[in-house]
Amino acid sequence: MRLALMQVGDRTHHLIWAYHHLILDGWSAANLLKTVFSQYFAITRSLESTPSLSSSIPSPHPPIAPPPYAHYLTWLQAQDLAAAQTFWQSYLQGFSEPTPLPMGTPPAAPAAAPTEQQCLLSAEQTAQLRAFGQRHQLTLNTLIQGALGLLLSRYCDRDDVVFGATGAGRPPAIPGAATMVGLFINTLPVRVQVPAAAEVIPWLQQLQRDRASASTYEYSALMDVQTWSELPPGQALFDCLLVMENYPVNAALLARQSDLALADVRFIEWTHFPLTLLVSTGEHLSLTAKYRSDRFPQDAIHRLLTHLESLLMGLTTHNWLRNIPLLTPTEQAQIHHWNQTATDYPSDCPLPALIEAQVDRTPEAIAVRFKDETLTYCDLNARAEQLAHHLQSLGVGPEVPVAVCVDRSLDLVVALFGILKAGGAYLPLDPSYPRDRLAWMLQDAAPPVIITHSPTQDLTATLTDLLTSSPHCINLSELLPHSPTPPTSPLPYSTPSPTTHLPPLHLRLHWPSQRRHQHPSRPSQPSLLDARRLPADRR
Repeated sequence: MRLALMQVGDRTHHLIWAYHHLILDGWSAANLLKTVFSQYFAITRSLESTPSLSSSIPSPHPPIAPPPYAHYLTWLQAQDLAAAQTFWQSYLQGFSEPTPLPMGTPPAAPAAAPTEQQCLLSAEQTAQLRAFGQRHQLTLNTLIQGALGLLLSRYCDRDDVVFGATGAGRPPAIPGAATMVGLFINTLPVRVQVPAAAEVIPWLQQLQRDRASASTYEYSALMDVQTWSELPPGQALFDCLLVMENYPVNAALLARQSDLALADVRFIEWTHFPLTLLVSTGEHLSLTAKYRSDRFPQDAIHRLLTHLESLLMGLTTHNWLRNIPLLTPTEQAQIHHWNQTATDYPSDCPLPALIEAQVDRTPEAIAVRFKDETLTYCDLNARAEQLAHHLQSLGVGPEVPVAVCVDRSLDLVVALFGILKAGGAYLPLDPSYPRDRLAWMLQDAAPPVIITHSPTQDLTATLTDLLTSSPHCINLSELLPHSPTPPTSPLPYSTPSPTTHLPPLHLRLHWPSQRRHQHPSRPSQPSLLDARRLPADRR
């Protein structure tokens, strides 16, 4: 323990009190702080009332001593660890994979210094939360835990999540436990299951009952609970910790009682967890994220706090969990703005002709981007043209289906564009589908040609072995060199008959003036399609 008093003005000082959690927890520190300054104020009042004794410091009345910490240790040794093990094993049954933090990155070595961000709710929002809790007999802690569980569920797309939470650890069975000084605080897992269709109030009430049951075994050590779980040895139960700060520093202590006035009493703590959320109560509810800057970008933490606020307030205004919005009104308006992409296109012009018109206007502009690879409009058109000539030589034309078994890549866009140029229709075969389903699709549509590339050529070979027919297989990795060779002549466009036995197949393209979700800060360079955004089941 170390104390440092620094004078920063004529009548202003900063007192910095550093201590280790092995000695005190936050609640005990607040108790000790109250005792010290209550004694100080008693001394100053005595001096002011008896100025003749100002040469000596009177002894104040000794404070009422709290129960010794040994009482807690005796109680702790008497607890039933076998019962605790049975409870935690049942509580965590079926949870075999920790909840990830998808907005993070792998940790750096050495770890970067932690940093923090804060979100302060308004007095009206704080009062709304308290009124909602009182109306339904829910604690503020339950509301916070429910909102955090819902946030992690939405972020991870899981209906079963676990995070850590600190508890006061002061057993009510010990008389005077609230006034004891020592280490009581404990960190334990909180499991939140988010059913697809659940009403808000019953769900929160069940969460509160679950936490009440867990508090009976709050004496359990986190290391033991982790051993009792179904996670592999050495695997942490959680990376996110929730801390409710409600230390007993009351208003009477902060009020001016003599020449000395206390102000801005803050408890500064850091944990070893990658992300810690601290909630401080008062007139304004405060949400503070303390995080490792090498794991989480600053803007990601800012969004997390605003999303947590949105979900927290949504609990008080919605009847069903599924209806609570994650995004803030500003984010929803931004997405709506990005999607105002309606554009009129000539109905009498084939799609390949529209693309080629863009080729003529901006041949060297980026048309397709996938990861670190790109194709200009000129290259895309040349490769598609070469493929289209080859397809037509194999008999592809109006109402002729061509199967496409290609991963998301530049090759996928070239294949689709080439089929359209040849006048055919494409049948998308998602390589992630079960083989039996892919084989059935091929057998049903009976395409005379299958387009593949190196990553999927083995799968394609297996599928064709299951067919009674023998379609032509085109490996784009072999057919199209890195530098495409211009075709000898352009292809005429033929419009297929409107009647066909095949279901309609759609190609979703992002045109320069119709790009979906285009952020204003992105380059305005024309772009045909971001292949990463093409849904696998709607190629």
